Amino acid sequence: MRDADLARLMEALAALTSARGLDATGRELVRAGMELTGARGGQLALRTGPEQGFEIRASAGLGDDDELFAVDLVSGGPSRAALSTPNEPIATSSDLGRSWCVALAGPDGPVALAAFHGVRGEAGEAGGLLLLRAFARLAGGIVASALALEDAIELATTDALTGLANRRSLDDRVRLEMSRARGFGKSFSLLMIDLDHYKEVN
Repeated sequence: MRDADLARLMEALAALTSARGLDATGRELVRAGMELTGARGGQLALRTGPEQGFEIRASAGLGDDDELFAVDLVSGGPSRAALSTPNEPIATSSDLGRSWCVALAGPDGPVALAAFHGVRGEAGEAGGLLLLRAFARLAGGIVASALALEDAIELATTDALTGLANRRSLDDRVRLEMSRARGFGKSFSLLMIDLDHYKEVN
């Protein structure tokens, strides 16, 4: 791997680790992967459950063809092949030319699928392939961490029994709305209702 390749990889890693939240991480991952591969378009699909289900969470450069590529990424042959060999890019072709599909693995297996379409230049050569493998290993760990953080936030802000927002979530929302009202010079009201004999209907 050349110094310039390593610098590009480190720049992509810095962008991914500075992203806040899962959606921002997905967008940065797609952007960084497109930059590394010279691709014209890219997508990221996150695992939705243990049944191998995936959902597109980030996409760039595909325009009106976004849905067409989404179907291929989520259920196509290259994605199935990529899942059987995590972090190993699978070469394929699309309407945009040469493409790469790679399953990004966390500690417990694949957490996401990434595809980069219309790959140009040296990305298909041995050095570019090494770079994409290294990127996939790093990105898989980052996506796994972002998923764990999203789960922790959900656990901290929702009631486990009902799935409704809890007191912490209410406090955060009240602070946000009060700040927003102050910023716009508007008044803010909060209505609290106490239901008598609620246990009888709950």
